[in-house]
Amino acid sequence: MSTQTAEPDVLMSLPPEYEEASRAPRERDRIPGLRPLSATPTYVGAVLVALGFVVLGVAWAEVARETNVALQMPLVLSGGFAAVCLVLVGLTIVSISAKRRDAVLREKQTALLADALAELRAVLEDKEERR
Repeated sequence: MSTQTAEPDVLMSLPPEYEEASRAPRERDRIPGLRPLSATPTYVGAVLVALGFVVLGVAWAEVARETNVALQMPLVLSGGFAAVCLVLVGLTIVSISAKRRDAVLREKQTALLADALAELRAVLEDKEERR
């Protein structure tokens, strides 16, 4: 019985034939920031979240200066709701980016696992034929 050892980085990269087969030409591939493994959407989402908190702080400071509730309401509506929307959009972008990245990595790992299982099956069938 022979033993085979696998390289520790076997699940970190795909052979070139898998890379080319899994990559259908798409419009988003022309723009590097829109590729699934790009970190750009995550950074954009984080900036939007930070900007939302800054807008919320400015709106809160402006509302705190006013003692008349009727004058506070426009500030709450324009600043507060805009800030919450910025935070929600930023978090949505980060979430979608993470899910896209995970899906691509999972697809690559599944392809490697399928290849390893096919190789194992071939070895076992070859072993059966020798008996």
